[in-house]
Amino acid sequence: MKFYTRFDPPQDKGLDMTGMESMTRQSEADSCDINKIMERFDRTGQLPISLKAPPVYGDARIVDFQTAKQIVIDAEKAFNELPGKVRQYFGHDPENMLKAISDDSEENQKKLLELGLTVARQEDPLQTLQRIAQNTEKVSEEAAK
Repeated sequence: MKFYTRFDPPQDKGLDMTGMESMTRQSEADSCDINKIMERFDRTGQLPISLKAPPVYGDARIVDFQTAKQIVIDAEKAFNELPGKVRQYFGHDPENMLKAISDDSEENQKKLLELGLTVARQEDPLQTLQRIAQNTEKVSEEAAK
């Protein structure tokens, strides 16, 4: 048995496909080219149909290790400054709180409001005006009776 090192590499160069027919379909090249995709999006406003999930805006900053550690330290510090009953509800684990905050269920949102971690959602101004108009109509109808 022969052992190879960096100084004594094997002479075999691997699989040689020279002279064989390519199995890559070149007809799909335009549908994979990001420049063509963006050009098509600029013209039509539609993304490729093959997208399984809607596009999402996210923070994709590239940070170094030290900055990432500082973000975690700051998050833990902020969590530890919360009242004891709030920390206890989340099992004294900031990760559990982050999971709960990202959960949009109605029951969860009520609990976060109760704990003081969120504020009540404000009604849309248009809905407020419509509600006021409906109440005004009811009052006018009752006054006319």
